[in-house]
Amino acid sequence: MSRNFKIIGVRPLVGCNKHILKNLEEEVFYGFYSNYQYINGEIQKKESSVPLGFYASNINIHAIVGVNGSGKSTVVELFMRIVNNLAYAVIGSQKSYAADELILIKNLKAELYYELDDTIFYVRIIDDKYTWRDKKGNVYENDADLKYFFYSLVVNYSHYAYNALDYKSEILGRYKNRFWIESIFHKNDGYKTPIVLNPYRDKGNININRETELASQRLISLFTLFELNGKLFHPDYPLHSFELKLDSDEIEEKYKKAENEYWPQLHKIQKIDFKTVNDYILQSWNGLFTTNNKDSKIKDLSEKYLTYKTISVILKYDMFRNLYEQQSKRTDYKNNPLSVIKHIVSEIKSDTSHITLKLRQLINFLQLGSYNIGIIGKKQLLDKFTQRLPYGEMFPLEQIMDLLPPPIFRTTFFLSYKTEKSRIAKVPITDLSSGERQMLYSISSVLYHLQNFNSIEGNRIIYDNYLIILEEIELYYHPEYQRRYIQNLIDFINMLGLKQHKRLDILIITHSPFVLSDIPKENILFLEKGKPRRPDNDDNTFCANFYDLLRYDFFLKDNAIGLFAEKKLEKIKEILNNESISQLDEEKMFILKQTINLIGDEFLKGYFIDKLNSYR
Repeated sequence: MSRNFKIIGVRPLVGCNKHILKNLEEEVFYGFYSNYQYINGEIQKKESSVPLGFYASNINIHAIVGVNGSGKSTVVELFMRIVNNLAYAVIGSQKSYAADELILIKNLKAELYYELDDTIFYVRIIDDKYTWRDKKGNVYENDADLKYFFYSLVVNYSHYAYNALDYKSEILGRYKNRFWIESIFHKNDGYKTPIVLNPYRDKGNININRETELASQRLISLFTLFELNGKLFHPDYPLHSFELKLDSDEIEEKYKKAENEYWPQLHKIQKIDFKTVNDYILQSWNGLFTTNNKDSKIKDLSEKYLTYKTISVILKYDMFRNLYEQQSKRTDYKNNPLSVIKHIVSEIKSDTSHITLKLRQLINFLQLGSYNIGIIGKKQLLDKFTQRLPYGEMFPLEQIMDLLPPPIFRTTFFLSYKTEKSRIAKVPITDLSSGERQMLYSISSVLYHLQNFNSIEGNRIIYDNYLIILEEIELYYHPEYQRRYIQNLIDFINMLGLKQHKRLDILIITHSPFVLSDIPKENILFLEKGKPRRPDNDDNTFCANFYDLLRYDFFLKDNAIGLFAEKKLEKIKEILNNESISQLDEEKMFILKQTINLIGDEFLKGYFIDKLNSYR
């Protein structure tokens, strides 16, 4: 049995809401891999022409292509809706402080098919009813069964995508002005709900400044990881240095938020005032302040952050909030709130997931005294890691992240580049071009979530299979970035050191022939006017000719040149095929010769020149 994971396809059913269908057709199977076909009510699998482990032992990559309006985004949205309604049915609305309540999508009638370890599964959604089975007849129906499902990360930076206001017609009366899509944006539920949509949008608007801040935090660890392992995360920009400043205003703001917003929510469980709970939390984190950290300002900010983050973790994550409620009801703890806090803090200390990462960073800093305010050069930084990390085949990302500067600092990192005089200069990430930043932001978002998935352990919902949907990936990208994209993505994922049983299926929605030339034809869903359609030629897309990809696989109806250029060519042909060319005046003849000399295709230019000379 092979260790394999693939999303096979989706199928809208009769009666599905027309707003959901758009130009898709009922009862049509939209298959993502052509060796899987829907025949007589079931999926039949043919032998694949693509070698097993073609991209990597744990990675499959496939694509959807078609002209604008062909239905690519609609297929992705249909998939997202199916997962949303399945999650609503299996784990409930998931209302919590930090995660929006899931909302049932009405009039959704559709099926989803996927494969795990050579077993085909299907999910059928009919409004609020669902069926979830595999081909062997096994039935799945609760959150414990989600280990047989997968987690989906959808990334789309297009300005016009996933605007909640575009879904007004789908609002159910009891939700007033809330939209289902808002509940699957980035959320703090410990990756329980099996889908997340990035970047976060507020009524369609992306907060670019917030995205820059998040990307900077993620990229610090990724640039460090690659440098420690003798590689470059960006081929043109090595890591240069960090600059650390105490982030007093931010920490004070968080502390006030814990006091005025977070703790009142938990006060209902344990009726103790904020000052008392602050003291209890600091007692529970005792022993952190050593001779290495006597600075009063650092000590004050560290204490405030410990209080803020401890309360935040308890409030936002069900596993800690539920434990807090349970411990508060124990008869031996009922009148001893300090014991309750100590018990919760001990559980937080033992947690090694992404949830407690910033606490671990602060604890390591307080115990090791590893950073000073100011500039830290690359060599000085890397030495800090090599002295403290075990070295095996490569430095592990999770341990690198634990040792990075804690959140009491505002960290700015600089990259190196060579000037025109071959001198080494530094540049902040915000000075990079829009295409360079877009590449770094989108890739770091994917890697960040994969690392978080990898960190989850213990008595929680743990997904071993991940679907990554990357839409419009060529936005802002120079063709060279498009050409490198898939190889870079594979290399970056391999550097993460994911656990061996973790598997990825990557779906790319693209208009880029450079991206498509990295994907075999069998792994591509071709769409035209809402219907699956095979291209007119039988040639494979992998390593294919650029022109053929544009002409056939992207259904380019006419020439693979601009329409303006095409009309100029037609005019030249019209003139040259007219035997009265000799009647052209000197100025028009000069313009004709100039235009012919501009043609980049040497064969075509030579043909027109010969044709022109034949009339002389």
